[in-house]
Amino acid sequence: MKKLFTVFLLIVLCGFWSCTGMSSKRNISNLESIVTKSENNYKSYSDKDWEKSDKNFESVSTKILSNKSDYSQEQLEKVNTLIGKYQGLKVKAGLNVFKDALQGLGKQIEGAVKTITDSTK
Repeated sequence: MKKLFTVFLLIVLCGFWSCTGMSSKRNISNLESIVTKSENNYKSYSDKDWEKSDKNFESVSTKILSNKSDYSQEQLEKVNTLIGKYQGLKVKAGLNVFKDALQGLGKQIEGAVKTITDSTK
């Protein structure tokens, strides 16, 4: 009976360790999916899209970073790369919005100058 209990306990522990490894891989896979989706769609993302993406990103990255001991060094390097990539996409998207605003401002200035010069003729 004692042997049976020991075998059962080993099976349960192995299952637990296996699930922990699968959970780690799943979290990295989820983070990768969020980054890839953002990379493919950042140019057309609305503020609402970014809010949803940020919420998912924060949730998954927090799970990973608060349980670093569950991940290998290689996995953590991949996670850091993905986090950096996502932050870079956010900056790039912000720069695109800024560029569009400047272009709009440029057109407004052109219109104002044209109106002023036309009215002084």
